[in-house]
Amino acid sequence: MSSAADRVYVKTEAGLLELQHRQLRLPPKQRALLVLIDGRQSVTELLATLTTLGVEEKAFTELSMLGLIEALQPGSAPLAEPAAPPAAAATPVAGAPVDAVAQVRNLHALYSQAIKDNLGLRGFTMQLQVERAGTVEDFRNLRQPLLDAVKKSKGELSAERVGLEIDKVLAATA
Repeated sequence: MSSAADRVYVKTEAGLLELQHRQLRLPPKQRALLVLIDGRQSVTELLATLTTLGVEEKAFTELSMLGLIEALQPGSAPLAEPAAPPAAAATPVAGAPVDAVAQVRNLHALYSQAIKDNLGLRGFTMQLQVERAGTVEDFRNLRQPLLDAVKKSKGELSAERVGLEIDKVLAATA
């Protein structure tokens, strides 16, 4: 039997839209929780991460009642790593039309994974900027701040690697 603390939540479409448009003007604690819900971490894991912000278990219920998150069904596998798409998927075939929405999704996943892998919780503010980004141009503007943060946290080599991955996806939009 699964307890509420073992439950895993995912963002709904409404939750993703809220992160971009801030229509509901969520309190900072709820917004922080919404940003970190990823379909892989349990309530217990997320609360351990956000305990210093004072996030409590009732915040999950509140976000769920607003339709911004939903619990995965017990027994279903956690979501696969939404991470950066494989290089082949991120780089379209030469001459193929590039879907702007798909490019923004690819960039969002790539930036989010780079933040997770290289900055961890220190990248929270940067992740909020990624959540607000809605166009390829927004991601172009976030490129250098992200690379600066990765360089400071993990060094020049890691920043160069992240930069090359980002440049591949951005080049496909040119």
